[in-house]
Amino acid sequence: MSWASPKCSGEVPNKRSGHTLTLRGSENALYLFGGCDHKIPPGPSNDLLKLEMNGGFNWARIVPVSSAPEDTPPARWRHSALLYSDKKLIIFGGFAAEKRMNDLWVFDCDTKLWEQQHPQNFWEGLPQCRGSHSATLVDHKMYIFGGYGGNGYGRTDFNDVHALDLRTWKWEEILTEGEKPEARSSHQTCLILNKLFVIGGWNSVKQFQDLFVLDLTTNTWSAPDAKLPVPTWNHSCVGYDKPAEIDRLMFAQ
Repeated sequence: MSWASPKCSGEVPNKRSGHTLTLRGSENALYLFGGCDHKIPPGPSNDLLKLEMNGGFNWARIVPVSSAPEDTPPARWRHSALLYSDKKLIIFGGFAAEKRMNDLWVFDCDTKLWEQQHPQNFWEGLPQCRGSHSATLVDHKMYIFGGYGGNGYGRTDFNDVHALDLRTWKWEEILTEGEKPEARSSHQTCLILNKLFVIGGWNSVKQFQDLFVLDLTTNTWSAPDAKLPVPTWNHSCVGYDKPAEIDRLMFAQ
């Protein structure tokens, strides 16, 4: 395995942090959304760009059908994004310049339309406003774990689990058993079979080098005796299947 730094063409995005980058395999493209744009003055954005990787690496800005403020998500960073049904980019939460969010936006990669989805069960199960959480697709549900936020300007770290049914747009708080991870943000989660792995992270008190596993069939937490070499946060993590070997986790900071 080796690293390469390919030359990119097109409208290369500005330097930024706290954005998301989501793979759409059917068109071999990466979708970049939001982030804190390191322009002058710096601030969150709601940019949406695509890196096309067919025969090269070309950046292109995506112009939605409607750019009216009420038809597009507010600028944000430290949100989450995932792809559902190979065409719906699901954006949840994050931070704006002066507020924290728990809203939900869906971008249709085919029609180029944004749509805000409002809770269908009168806020029951809806996560508190947060960012630096994780979002994991499990069948037809999006699982949200951790992050920090809350109301006002005080910092509240979370270790709760919520699930959103992407067919009905109904939220549910998942009640778990076993030894829970300490509240944290900037961790990573990874799904392997029916288990959700939580790796690293930090909160207002400490940084973590631990590993927790949530069994989604029983909603029970466990803590394997497998620590990271050093406390790790703001990293990335990918699970993959390798023939004739066990499932593996790869991460980098």
